[in-house]
Amino acid sequence: MSLGSLVQLSQDTRAKHWFFIAAAAAGFRCKINDQQITVITPQSPMGQVMMEKYVDDEIQLLIGNNQLDDDIAVIK
Repeated sequence: MSLGSLVQLSQDTRAKHWFFIAAAAAGFRCKINDQQITVITPQSPMGQVMMEKYVDDEIQLLIGNNQLDDDIAVIK
C-alpha cells in the first residue's frame, strides 16, 4: 500500500472503519456514507506497520499497553 490508499483491517469490517494513508492531517476523522475514516500518515505508528503490506498480511502494533494483532482485509 502507499499514499492515497484506503485500508481496512479484519477487526474493523463490521464497524465499517477505514484508514486513509495521507501525507498530512493525521488524526482527522470523518464519516462518509456510514463509513468511519481515520487519516494516518506513513510516519505514524499505525502507518509504519501498514506501509508495504498487502491484503492478508499480518500487522502487529503496541498501542499503549495493548497489543494489536490483525491482518489487512481490504486495500483500495
